Amino acid sequence: DGCTLVTGGQDATCRVWVIGDESMASALETESAYISADISGGSSEMRCCHVLWGHETPVISLYLNTDLDLLVSGSTNGTIVLHRVRKGRYVRRISYPKHKTPSMLCISVSGDIVAHSWDDRTINTFSLNGFHLASEVCSQYYMAMGISHDGEMVVAGGDEVRLIFFSSFC
Repeated sequence: DGCTLVTGGQDATCRVWVIGDESMASALETESAYISADISGGSSEMRCCHVLWGHETPVISLYLNTDLDLLVSGSTNGTIVLHRVRKGRYVRRISYPKHKTPSMLCISVSGDIVAHSWDDRTINTFSLNGFHLASEVCSQYYMAMGISHDGEMVVAGGDEVRLIFFSSFC
């Protein structure tokens, strides 16, 4: 939406920030903190609207889908957590296979979650309900991942400097 930012931290939380949109910040907030930030050379107000809990170890990967109102976050102990962003509500926890760290995350328009771990170069797909759909060992470590608009294809680029296209169901 252009004005929502989510951060993950060493304190095992995710924070939902709204930048420069007072009406959106007021609609989202339960408790808020105000900070001023210099964004793109101009001054803008940044407001923390939600602190999201659910992890036990530092958060290292995030993916926000504003259309589905879902945040998917991954932490160092192999936990993937889903939250509703507008209300700041916890949805569920998913365990990455073998408790490997989910280094990269994506979520499709239908709610399928695609996660990649640098620990063992696997890519796993889960349903929105947390059901493990598929697993695949990758030929490279992915540095960026995205899902096509229709949710059918994952595009990934990695350390071998080439793009890979594959079904979101592995």
